[in-house]
Amino acid sequence: MATIKEVAKLAQVSTATVSNVITGKKYVSPELAIRINNAIKELNYSPSKIAQSLKVRSTNYIGLVVPDITNPYFAEVVRGVESVAIDQDYQIFLVNTDGSRKREEDAVSSLLEYHVAGLITVVPRLREDRFREILSIPTVIIDNLMEMSEPNFGFVYTNSRKVSAEVARHLMGGGYKRFACIAGPSDNVYAIESRVSGFVEEILEAGFDEKDVQVVYGKKYSMAAGYEKMKEILDGSEKPVAVFCCSDIMALGAMEACKEARCKIPEEVAIVGYDNVYFASLLDPPLSTVNQKKYDVGQIAITMLLEQIGQKTGKKEKPPKKIALDAELIVRKSS
Repeated sequence: MATIKEVAKLAQVSTATVSNVITGKKYVSPELAIRINNAIKELNYSPSKIAQSLKVRSTNYIGLVVPDITNPYFAEVVRGVESVAIDQDYQIFLVNTDGSRKREEDAVSSLLEYHVAGLITVVPRLREDRFREILSIPTVIIDNLMEMSEPNFGFVYTNSRKVSAEVARHLMGGGYKRFACIAGPSDNVYAIESRVSGFVEEILEAGFDEKDVQVVYGKKYSMAAGYEKMKEILDGSEKPVAVFCCSDIMALGAMEACKEARCKIPEEVAIVGYDNVYFASLLDPPLSTVNQKKYDVGQIAITMLLEQIGQKTGKKEKPPKKIALDAELIVRKSS
């Protein structure tokens, strides 16, 4: 690929003059402009938008960090973000962290080096103090509510505690006396804590004892983790038992463990998931689950971020915007 230096050499001008012709920011005589344009055509030169952006420390790129792009929930959020970003002439730098805090921090650092205009991070594992240390650009955090007052931060999250309590009431209404919750990594992330606490507290308030509710944490939100933890529950709890999985991916693994153990769903084990991803209604039996507004979450987050990016300097600083969305329980034949 030809470089701007090669264009300048062929046209017998400086690289600054070539840049002025490309950007149109400064006057260049018609004679030189023709010579430079002829050189560009001859060499088939294409200016690097990223390189131009880095020089002025401003880009039309948005950093988007997700834990696992193979999870249909995160894929739908990404689609929502892209639908608005592309319409507003912004491009997405998508980074997958595989749920690793180290990879997440490295990803954020790399995006900052590319001078992204803003950042969206979904269920981040980084702590509040670390966010404050490394992020000075407009940032929207999805599904991890933090106590931050910095105006460049915004939050979009689901009222998980409320709907998880509804899941508990639904399962108790089915006559089950033993309960379990399969959650993702336990590291004080709002999306995880609120689902677990909403479910467990509702059961305890109904008069059940703590020994009646088992909570297990997987290393990832994955099918393998759901399968492994469901086997633990089947080995250690009398049936029938009602299980709330904090993601549909984990619920899929849990159902496979039940089928392998020849446990009838929902007669011996009731299972409820969370997210309502596309395959939930196609499982056998169809999976009861919590429907999140996945696509809408992405659209709301990018709209909020673009508003932050577009705010003029000197404007009175406002506290971070926080948008809470409701979710609904969808009852199918697994519970």
